[in-house]
Amino acid sequence: MPVVFFLSTGRCGTQHLTRFLADTLGDAAVVEHEPLGPRYAPKFTMRHPELAELRGMMPDVDAHLARIEATVASGRSYVETGWPAFSWVPLLHRLFGDELRVIQLARHPVPVSASLLTHGFYQPHRRNDLRIRLAQLDPSDEGAAHGGEYRDRWDAMTPFEKGLYQWLEIHRYGMDVRAAGIAHALWRFEDLFGAADQQAAFDALLRDCGFDAPGAAVGQRVDKWQQRTDADLPVAKALEHPAVAELAGLFGYGLGGEDAEALRGRYAR
Repeated sequence: MPVVFFLSTGRCGTQHLTRFLADTLGDAAVVEHEPLGPRYAPKFTMRHPELAELRGMMPDVDAHLARIEATVASGRSYVETGWPAFSWVPLLHRLFGDELRVIQLARHPVPVSASLLTHGFYQPHRRNDLRIRLAQLDPSDEGAAHGGEYRDRWDAMTPFEKGLYQWLEIHRYGMDVRAAGIAHALWRFEDLFGAADQQAAFDALLRDCGFDAPGAAVGQRVDKWQQRTDADLPVAKALEHPAVAELAGLFGYGLGGEDAEALRGRYAR
């Protein structure tokens, strides 16, 4: 039975995908959106060499993984959308082997960072809850791939630029998962939600998840947490981040052509 985890930054349509997959798969699968939220603690678990040992030290994670194992043993599939689980993919692969399918869902880094601002990321005066303390990445994290090049400049970066860093670290991790040979499909948010034939796109995604059933009606996009921000949106700052530009280019994204006014119209208060 397929065990499917979406690897993303968040703010890229996973709420809608949850409904689509649940409507499509019905009783054949358990479909959940961020059931543990930040308790996966990617800030501390990303690239940790002993995830199996950590599991035993994190009761919420241990109980959740045990529930997934029981679901699969009962003959049902499991699908988890959202983003904080990404750092556990190596252990998930050990647990479920070839049944595991990772769907890396990318969105252009500029609107992702703008959307993260609306949710209080990198703004300690506004937010300092578990999501920030356990899942907001920075260059001092032990598992950071780009910590060295960002550590010295971090304090001078705007919250918008720090959101670009979050995008970079998560998607670099996704590419490492792909290089490790774990069953992996890469999708762009824009190709999924902007497709001329959206139903066909969603059905193709469904097949990449390992399911042959025809998809339910796509319907109106779901996003319960659209918000706005008072923070500055220095869109042109993206050009000062060559590692972001390089990885974005691998996904077919260019930096520098964004419509700053349109972004402010969508995300600024």
